[in-house]
Amino acid sequence: MLLLLAPVLAAQTVSEPTLRITVNLVQVDAVVTDSHGKRVTDLTKDDFVILQDGKPHKVTHCTYFAEPPAAPIPAAVKAPAGGPVAVPALKPSQTRRVVALVVDDLGMAFSSVHFARQALRQWVDEQMQPGDLVSIVRTGANAGTFQQFTNDKRLLHAAIDRARWNGLGRADSDAVKEPDVDLETISQEMRGEIEKEILKNENLQHEMSSVGTVGALTWVVQGLQQMPGRKSVILLSDGFKMWIQEKTGPNEFRRALDRLSNQLRNLTDLANRTGVAIHTIDARGLMTGRPGAKAPTAPAEVVDLSSVTNNWDGLRFLAQETGGLFTKNDNDLPGAVDKSVEDQNGYYMLGYNPGPDTFQLKKGKSKYHRVTVKVTRPGLEVRSRAGFLGVPDEPRMDTGQAPGRSLMVNRERLLLESIASPFQAEGIRLHLAALFGNASDSGSYVHAMVHIDARDLAFVQDGPGYRKATVDVVLATFDADSEAKGSVAKDHNIRVSDAGYERMLQHGYLYDAMLALKKAGAYQFRVGVRDVSSGKFGSASQFVFAPDVSNGQLVLSGVSLDNRLAAGTQAYSSQPALRVFRHGEPIYCGVMVYNAGGVRGARRPEVEMQVRVLRDGRMVWRGEPYPLKVEGQSDPGRVPFVQKLSFGPRTPAGSYVIQVSAIDKAAPAKRPAVTQWTDFELTAAQ
Repeated sequence: MLLLLAPVLAAQTVSEPTLRITVNLVQVDAVVTDSHGKRVTDLTKDDFVILQDGKPHKVTHCTYFAEPPAAPIPAAVKAPAGGPVAVPALKPSQTRRVVALVVDDLGMAFSSVHFARQALRQWVDEQMQPGDLVSIVRTGANAGTFQQFTNDKRLLHAAIDRARWNGLGRADSDAVKEPDVDLETISQEMRGEIEKEILKNENLQHEMSSVGTVGALTWVVQGLQQMPGRKSVILLSDGFKMWIQEKTGPNEFRRALDRLSNQLRNLTDLANRTGVAIHTIDARGLMTGRPGAKAPTAPAEVVDLSSVTNNWDGLRFLAQETGGLFTKNDNDLPGAVDKSVEDQNGYYMLGYNPGPDTFQLKKGKSKYHRVTVKVTRPGLEVRSRAGFLGVPDEPRMDTGQAPGRSLMVNRERLLLESIASPFQAEGIRLHLAALFGNASDSGSYVHAMVHIDARDLAFVQDGPGYRKATVDVVLATFDADSEAKGSVAKDHNIRVSDAGYERMLQHGYLYDAMLALKKAGAYQFRVGVRDVSSGKFGSASQFVFAPDVSNGQLVLSGVSLDNRLAAGTQAYSSQPALRVFRHGEPIYCGVMVYNAGGVRGARRPEVEMQVRVLRDGRMVWRGEPYPLKVEGQSDPGRVPFVQKLSFGPRTPAGSYVIQVSAIDKAAPAKRPAVTQWTDFELTAAQ
C-alpha cells in the first residue's frame, strides 16, 4: 500500500497513512501473509525488494505496525421494555477501524442488491466490533442522515434498508427489458441496424453509470481524508467494464473507455495518497457458466461468464492498484466484508529513495510510476499499492476571498465545502428528487425537489399568528472527478401561519429549484441546507445523467410522481420529493418526451409510451402501450405524458419501481427504446 511522506517524519513514528510527497522518500505500506492467510510480523528490511518502474531501490526503512487496542467503550444502555439500544458515540481515542461500505446501486441487479443488504445486515449484527466507525453509502443516491459515520447499529440498519435497485444504472432488471422490436417483421439489413443501435445505447448507459460509480468513490475517498485511524472502502457491486464492444458481427472490436480509465487512475492515486485501501466484492456470489447461457442473477447461477469476467476488470483494477482485496465467486458475502475490514489490522511501512527522475514531467504531464513490493522469504505473499503519479506535494496556500466578492459568493463557497464530503455530521433530514429536464430557451437543467423535515428547523415568532425560519440552500452539480461544474446558493425564508406550522411539522416543507447543466454527461447532484438560527446542516445527493437533446433522437426527462395532476389542484404536496403514497391514493406519473415531433427535414416519429411497475425484481403491473399525442402541442419537441395509477389495499405495502418507456415505431433502428425509472413507497391507508 503506497504512501509518500516528508523525510522529517521518521518511518518509526508513522502510525497511519497521511500523504506528503517529497523527492527524498517514498514509503510503501504492505501486508504480508503466509500460505494460510495469517499475517507475518517478524520481517526486516532485508526480506523485502522494492521495484519502481521495474528498477530495484534499496529499502531504507522497515517497521511493522499492528492495530492498537481501542480505548474502553462504555456499555450500551438498554431502553425499558426491550426497546432500542442507546449507543454512546465513539471518541477519537476509541475508534479502531474506519470503514465506508459502498453499495453500487448504479451497477447491481435487483437480486444483487438483495444479497448485499442481507450480507451487510449480518455483518453489522454479528461481526462489527465496538471500536468500528462505519458508514453506508450508495453510488446512485444518498441522504446525509443515513450515511454519516456511526457505531450505532440501528442507524446502520436504517441506511442498509434504503439500498435500492437503480434503473439509471448499467445492470438490467431481471424482470423487464426495454420494449422489444418485432425483428421478424423487418428486413435483415434493418435488423442489423437495430442491433448496432441497441449495442450503442447499452455502451453509453454502461459508460455513464460507470463514471457515476467511480465519481461517487472519489467523493467517498476525499471525505475519508479527515477521518482518524486506518481507513477502508469496501465496494459491493456487479462490476464494470474498462473495455466495451464497439460493433457486432465479424468485424467486432473493443475499445478502451478513455474517460473512465483516466478517472480510475486519478481515483487510485488519490486513494493511495490518502492511505485508503479499496476492497471490491462481486455481490452476485458463486456462478457457473456456459457460453450464451442466461439466467436470473443468484448464487451458484448459470450465466454467460464472458460477460461476468469483463465486469470484473474494474473491480480487479481498483483492488490491485490500492492494495485491497478482490473477492469473486464467493457466497459468503458477510465473510468477504469481514475479511476486508480485518485487512486494516497490521501492515509494514517500507521506505526508499525514489530517485531524481521521479517527478520530472513527460510532455507536460506527470508520469505514473509503478511500484512492486516483493518478499525474499519463500512461501509468503505480499500485497501493496501499485503506484503513484509523480507529483510532489506542495503546500496549498489559502489566499482568502478576493476583494470585492459578495457575501453570497462567500456563503456559496462555505456551503459547497460543507457538501464536499458525504460524511458531514447531519442535523436536518432531507429527501431529494433530482430530475433531468430541458427547456427550449435555456437548455438542459436539473429540477431539484427537496423535502425538508420542518421538525429540524428553528422557527421563531414573526408577528401575530406567524412563524419564520431562515435557511441557506446550496445546489451543485459535480463531475466524475468530484469537481463542481455549476452551483447556486440562496438564503430562503419559510414564513407560515401558526395553523400552517402545525401541518408543516407533520408533512415537511418542499423546496423547489432549478440548476442549469452546461453539457450532456453524468453528474452527481448535491444539495445542502443550513438552518441559520441553529447552525444545523443537512445534505443529500443523487446521480443524474443528462442525455444529448440536440441530436434529434428521443429523450425522456426524469420521472415525476405526485398525488395531484397539476399545481394548485390540491393543497400543498411534498410527494414529488418523498414519493410515499397510501393505498387508494392517486399517483400521477409524468415525463416530458423530447424530440417527439421530429426535426426539420426529417420524418415525424410515431412515439408509443408504456408504464410498468416492479417489486422485488418482478413485474406487478404493465400498462397498455399508449400513442403519444403530438398534434396540437405548442412545442412538438417537448410533449408531456402523464399516466394515473392507483393501488388498492390488496397490493402489499413496500418499495416499488416505475419504468416509463418510449419507442419510435416508425424508425426503431434510430432509437429502439428510451426509458426512465424512479422508485416509490406504498403504505397502508390511514
